[in-house]
Amino acid sequence: LWAFGGVMMCCCEAGSGDAVESIYALKPDPLREEGILGLDQTQESPRPPHSLAKGGKVIVTFERPDGSEKDVIFQYRPLGMDCSGQEPIVVQRVRLMSPADRAEVKVNWVVRAVDGIRTPGSLLSLMQAKSSLLPQEPKQQKVVLKFLVSGEESQEFDLDFQYQPWGIMFTKSVPFRVKHVRPGSYSERLGVMKGWTLLKVDAEDIPERLAEAMDLIQAKVASLEELP
Repeated sequence: LWAFGGVMMCCCEAGSGDAVESIYALKPDPLREEGILGLDQTQESPRPPHSLAKGGKVIVTFERPDGSEKDVIFQYRPLGMDCSGQEPIVVQRVRLMSPADRAEVKVNWVVRAVDGIRTPGSLLSLMQAKSSLLPQEPKQQKVVLKFLVSGEESQEFDLDFQYQPWGIMFTKSVPFRVKHVRPGSYSERLGVMKGWTLLKVDAEDIPERLAEAMDLIQAKVASLEELP
């Protein structure tokens, strides 16, 4: 059993004798929602004075592989980066649609300063403290999924998802097919049924690479408000 950011979960499901790995669009686990080190508030840390987050932003200075540096301004949390567990702080993963992704932060960039402070040994805790003061990133109003329903007369149609969790289990293969709809879930209320094929998300084609497709679904689920 393994998870992607608490939103997507993969497991083995018994079928016709063969193991079928599936993807679940489930409710995020707040303890695992972002980051490896708590850079995105996965770990509680003492809240510092509000003066630490100057002007409602945090400026992180990265060193790129060619030795040049780039300042990135973050105005929302979670930052959307998974980093190494010790200094030097090396970016190991950038989450799709996150502030880090939009700022074009790349894997293997190294954090060299936070708001101009370059004190070795304290950058990790400093970045945690400062980013904890940023506001949460605004949620999307809806995510539009385009499905294909196969049959004697195949048809395509759009469904608007305004909340999460969705409660859909997709087969772990591209194109994604609905393997199961959780009883009583938001998706069941919208009429989603087993066997439907997911074609697009917000008019964007599903990536052919499985990891990229999973990241896209995960990011879209997380971008919505929780079901009231």
